[in-house]
Amino acid sequence: MAGWISSKLKAAETLLHQIDQQAAESLGKSPSASDLATLHSTTSRSADDLLDVPLPRRPPPSGPPPSLGLRLAAKRRSPPSQGPRRSASAAAMLAVQDQAGGEPTVGVVAEVKPETDGGDREDGKSVASESGSDEDSDGSGSEDSEDSEEERRREEERTRRRAERLAAMAARAIAEREDAVARLEGEKAGLEKLLAEREKEQAQEASELQTSMIETLEAVEIEKQRHHSTRMEALARLARLEVTNGELAKSLAREQWNLEVQVDQVAQLREEVELKKLAQDKYRRKLTKIQKTSAPPVDEIESLRRFKLEEEIIDAEYTLTCDRIVSLKDKARKIEESIELTRRDMVHPTEVEIELKKRLDQLTDRLIQKQMQVESLSSEKAALLMRIEAVTRLLDNSTSSSASSSSSRLDIEAGAWQQSHSPTITFTNNHIRDRIRAGQQQLGSAIRQLDSIFSAGHIFLRRNPKAQVWALVYLVCLHLWVLYILTSHPTVSETRSGATFSLETLNKTST
Repeated sequence: MAGWISSKLKAAETLLHQIDQQAAESLGKSPSASDLATLHSTTSRSADDLLDVPLPRRPPPSGPPPSLGLRLAAKRRSPPSQGPRRSASAAAMLAVQDQAGGEPTVGVVAEVKPETDGGDREDGKSVASESGSDEDSDGSGSEDSEDSEEERRREEERTRRRAERLAAMAARAIAEREDAVARLEGEKAGLEKLLAEREKEQAQEASELQTSMIETLEAVEIEKQRHHSTRMEALARLARLEVTNGELAKSLAREQWNLEVQVDQVAQLREEVELKKLAQDKYRRKLTKIQKTSAPPVDEIESLRRFKLEEEIIDAEYTLTCDRIVSLKDKARKIEESIELTRRDMVHPTEVEIELKKRLDQLTDRLIQKQMQVESLSSEKAALLMRIEAVTRLLDNSTSSSASSSSSRLDIEAGAWQQSHSPTITFTNNHIRDRIRAGQQQLGSAIRQLDSIFSAGHIFLRRNPKAQVWALVYLVCLHLWVLYILTSHPTVSETRSGATFSLETLNKTST
């Protein structure tokens, strides 16, 4: 669409340029009575190209030409009529007035009139030359006067027809020029309408993109809030798990300590049981000895019963401590399993967190794409605005040039040409301002593109740790290379002059 509009505007510019050139060529000379023939030679080609109508030729005479005697008598008796000359001068004045008004093709009327006058003079000269040889051949004066009057009427009729035809041709040329100007104005209005529609469409697209960007930004903010809330929940859960883990670790340490204490107690009880068994064996041996020797006393029997009760109590306590140790071991195993599960949850993320990270990456990529689209649309809009400004500037210049050419006046009597001052200085100033504005717009678009490139590189480096490492290595190598270049630059000794140094270098290179 933009290419078609630019082609139409170029065609309109070429047509206006041609019209201005023709007006300048036609107005560049003073159409006085002395140089109408030269004006005819300069404007006849443009008139033929515009009208495509050949100049009217002299119609052949309806009757036979009068004899030489009759023409000689008419030459003697009646003086030459001033009708054609008056018509020629009037046509010249009409052409000059129309030309001063701004229409260059009406000068054709003044172009043809000198030719007709020249033809009449040539006819008069030929009649005079022929009448000099045939004076004595013809006689009858009344018939000669009638023939000369008829010939004069025919000549006047002929000139009148020519003037009418030339006036019709000039009016046709003026109408064609007016039609061309109206057509160009209609094309200009249509192009301005198309440009306005295009601007409306671009504004609508920009508004749609802005709304979509706002929606995406809102969605990103919502997702960020959700991610923040989930992250806070995960952190709170992690803190609770750490607290429970610490409590479980403390309880495990306490239970282990109790277990060790109970194990020590069990070991002591076992030692006591062993001692009791040894004492029991000893008492049994004593009892057997006493039974063998005499009847057992009552005290010893009571002591044996007590000893048996103590043994039973010790066995019951031992079984209880063993059961308690087993239960504590089970509890410690369960605590270790829960600690392992919490560690796994801390190391490996859940599916919800992975999905949130993926969605966040997708939204950031989409946001970057939308920003790039908005930047490309803004650059296209700036280019179209520059084109529209150039076209309007050219149209304003063409209208101002046509207005200045129409406002220029021509003084026919004195031959002085007065023209309004040309707006070349203002045009150059406007052109310089437009160039500066275009340069600023191009610089702004380049800065925006560099900003988008650097932001995309920053996002890429932030996501890829390997790229960060390679970028750091590259920067370190670059700084080392610059330091090497700065430190290894050879210095010329100041004791020797430059001429001797250059001669020595030349000798070395030649050898």
